[in-house]
Amino acid sequence: MGQAKQRATALTAWQNSLSADERIVASVSGTVYERFVKALEATGMCYRISFFLTEYLANQHAIHVDPIVGFVNDGESEAMASHAWVEFGGKKIDLGLTLTKDSDAQPSGPLLILDRQFTAGRAIYTYHYQRNANAERQIQILLQKPKFDIRYKEIIRIKELEHEAMQRIARNKELIRDFLDTAPDGFSYEAIKQLVMAR
Repeated sequence: MGQAKQRATALTAWQNSLSADERIVASVSGTVYERFVKALEATGMCYRISFFLTEYLANQHAIHVDPIVGFVNDGESEAMASHAWVEFGGKKIDLGLTLTKDSDAQPSGPLLILDRQFTAGRAIYTYHYQRNANAERQIQILLQKPKFDIRYKEIIRIKELEHEAMQRIARNKELIRDFLDTAPDGFSYEAIKQLVMAR
């Protein structure tokens, strides 16, 4: 059996193992990835992608998924970067790491749909709900360096505040919709929805 046929057989077996709701979640996730993330080369939008999936699946299919604002580690250091993904029945959906703004600073990761890896990334990421002690220590060491560039200290401070804000939003359905509807670049909930539902 050739590799293409083996992959097709494995995909069919995986699809057959899914529940009815999981099939919907997988299908919607794949469509959002193809029509929004990949088609528009959307980078730096992990929060928005995760919040959109949460809202869309609830509104269109009455399926509740959990938006997670946590951290990822690329295995190259102990540092952890703020990141958002979605979980359904404990299985991860991450559409936001396949394309990154700066591939040197943050290498690309795989496309994950219900824990199944559909594409390979440059890095193998681990997912964390909170930073561990080593990651926290890394930040404090940088911030306490007397010669550490003040601009980078400010960037770290802003990113920390952004992470806390996104965690608050993830816990509140109304805040999720407000966040999506006030997108400054025009990619609001309705705009992304139109892309996803286009015939």
